[in-house]
Amino acid sequence: MRSRAGAPFTRVSRSARRSRPSTAAPSPWSSADPRGRAAAILAKAEKVRQLGSAALNLCHTATGGVALQLTPAPVRAFDLAGPLLILREAGGMATDFDGRPVDAVSVRLDSRTTLLASLSSTIHAFALQLLGTRVA
Repeated sequence: MRSRAGAPFTRVSRSARRSRPSTAAPSPWSSADPRGRAAAILAKAEKVRQLGSAALNLCHTATGGVALQLTPAPVRAFDLAGPLLILREAGGMATDFDGRPVDAVSVRLDSRTTLLASLSSTIHAFALQLLGTRVA
């Protein structure tokens, strides 16, 4: 799948690449671990990229340059406040891996969350289904 701008299906953090299915060895992450849950999305991804910043990735998602942002390694909610506003103003959505809005996550410095973000509600819902989250 591609975004409106023709960008790859997903960009994820470097730690997520470890959960990519491999024929050489089984994944070290359990299906309950966010990295293990992300494996289904990574298996469908056309291309996986890591820019080094969840905040920068959210801004790329808001511009349509990224179809889906997947961040299985919990990130500090404090660092996402500004980029989440940019994404929301662009018409995008962001949830944790269980489909809960990340807007409700505390912005305390010790508060962390997984992240799934997209401009497309269709892509977002499909990603939640791949994560095993019940979508209404």
